Amino acid sequence: MNNNSVLVAQLETMYPQVKFLFMGVAALTLVIVNIFWDKVELITLISWASISTLLIIIRAFFLIYSKNNLNLNNARMHASLFALGSLISGFIWASASFIFLDINNTISLIVIVTLLMGSTAGALVTLSAYLPAFYGYSISVLIPLAWLLIDQPRSEIAQIGYLVVIYLMALIGYSHAVNRNLKQFIALRFNNQVLLKDLTKQRDIAEQANIEKSRYLAATSHDLRQPLHALQLYLGNLETLDNTSQQQLLITKSITAGTTLNKLLSALMDVSRLDSGEVALNMQSVALEDIIGEIAQEFQPKAELHDIQFLVTPLAVNVFSDPLLLGRCIRNLVDNAFAHANAQKIIINTSLEAQNLVKISINDNGIGIKESEKDSVFSEFYQLKNPERDRNKGLGLGLAIVKKLTKLMGHELQLTCAEGQGSQFSITLAASDLLPSSKLIPAENLDVSGLFVVMVDDDPDICEGMSLTLKRWGCEVIICNDTQQLIDELNRLNYTAPDIIIADYRLRENLTGVETIKQVRALFNQEIPAILMSGDTGETVIKESAGIKCLYQQKPVSVPDLKQLIVQMTNSDI
Repeated sequence: MNNNSVLVAQLETMYPQVKFLFMGVAALTLVIVNIFWDKVELITLISWASISTLLIIIRAFFLIYSKNNLNLNNARMHASLFALGSLISGFIWASASFIFLDINNTISLIVIVTLLMGSTAGALVTLSAYLPAFYGYSISVLIPLAWLLIDQPRSEIAQIGYLVVIYLMALIGYSHAVNRNLKQFIALRFNNQVLLKDLTKQRDIAEQANIEKSRYLAATSHDLRQPLHALQLYLGNLETLDNTSQQQLLITKSITAGTTLNKLLSALMDVSRLDSGEVALNMQSVALEDIIGEIAQEFQPKAELHDIQFLVTPLAVNVFSDPLLLGRCIRNLVDNAFAHANAQKIIINTSLEAQNLVKISINDNGIGIKESEKDSVFSEFYQLKNPERDRNKGLGLGLAIVKKLTKLMGHELQLTCAEGQGSQFSITLAASDLLPSSKLIPAENLDVSGLFVVMVDDDPDICEGMSLTLKRWGCEVIICNDTQQLIDELNRLNYTAPDIIIADYRLRENLTGVETIKQVRALFNQEIPAILMSGDTGETVIKESAGIKCLYQQKPVSVPDLKQLIVQMTNSDI
């Protein structure tokens, strides 16, 4: 194993993910144009957007060329050219600080700082495979921004500049950890290739390498989800302030951009977890009528809004499946019909089939699908009728996830369609003679005022965002950075038992939120409801949360979803 071999492997790992980075940069360019359309000179705005778009196109063509021609002899040249492209991209986005940033306008400051810091966080997972590319982009973007802010006479603006520098240092530290993990995976793959000689074992190595790449992507999710979770909390609180109509519009657009980024990240992580085999099944007897009924209630307002006839014919039958994953499959198929079918009628139908099977069908009378595209619609990032890659039309991952989940659960997924004659997606699974293991109980009351909430998280931004959110809801709050600090505070003033515990999974000194929940419960000798939050996507966190009877929730969490979770836990028995 020589250095060029490692470099080729790093580039081969990075290239499949770079296209998603390009999509994100293009989306952020559109956000900038939309927000600043009437705030800067039109020629300046169009010139900047054109240069940014042109660079994306040039780099996309280079990516295609490099993927087809990369070898041991030219690896360093290809890597250097790619890093140069990242550096130039960084300079273009650094110029946004000088063109669009208005220090005296709070909204302008929030938008530019959020977008530039968010873009560097998004680049972390992809460009960390080759550190010079990540350094070129992140440093060139954030250092000019930090310099502009630090150079301001107002101390609070200068402090933001120092925070940007700290943020950059943290990202660089994370990138080293990600790069080191990737190189370990590469070294392990090469060692296996030396040990295994026959063709069958070589094939197994290739499959394992793909799994490791997916795990690498999933493992980095924690570092990305932390700042995104904090961003959701800050924007959710900012939205409630007394803003002008123009400020509220910009805030809404920022929230929309953050939500799109969250959806893309979550979908990518879902695919990675499925590919790496890290999704744990909870197969049990499930009341199908409950699952479909809940989904029907969820989509009925949308049907009424768009004047779509939405019919449901549930069957009072139990099936053997994972209730959460099955519900997600049905929900994705229904959402796909609403988003893409252009239908006037959508029907969820259930029927008994031969051999004790149940068939769940989602029918629409929309535009249908060509026979030649039936298999393609289940491919990742494949979208019909969306050549412009409009993020509002979805990410092209919903049907791919359904296919992977149904295969994982042993269910049969089928598509019957014809162009212009509608479509029918169906899931066939086994019926069950056993009673359902549980009932789906939706929360009805979203009032959390008066609840006593304790929380532990080692991220200062998340602590501040959670404190603002919970206090705004009228909760009594204690938020600490570590478990011992929380226990000391509870003992100091002899508090009563909290109504709920919220704990981050990863804490300082290799401790976890599991210990926090255990110690607080032991202190009051009560099974206090608890939520364990984490940016990790591995099975370990899920198992540990189940072991202490608490709810596991993956970051980032939107403000409305957070309230729903608290209501769900405090209104139900542990």
